Amino acid sequence: MDPTHWAAGDVVTLSAEGFTPGETISLTMYDHSTGTVVWSADAVATANADGTFTHDIVLKSDVPLGDYLLVATGDDSGKERFLRFYWGSPDPDQSDPTVVSDGGGGGLPSTGN
Repeated sequence: MDPTHWAAGDVVTLSAEGFTPGETISLTMYDHSTGTVVWSADAVATANADGTFTHDIVLKSDVPLGDYLLVATGDDSGKERFLRFYWGSPDPDQSDPTVVSDGGGGGLPSTGN
């Protein structure tokens, strides 16, 4: 995720690796505490020849404060990359992002916000 610190209305670039070249990628955001789908978008990006993808999103201001999980899924392979983040809490140490879980072979980083 770039940038690693952001606010509502900012454009954020998501990127991940390990997908099948040419497959489409779908995104789903879950409320981590309940498992409820908050937002989803089908086939938002296509994996490059090296299995990577990038996609820009705008962070909405109407998302309630809370703990979320963003999942990027390869529509053909079923491979998943995960980003867990807390919306509404500043990152106290301003540290660089770390991989939460990559589902094998790369992943989306997490952020403290």
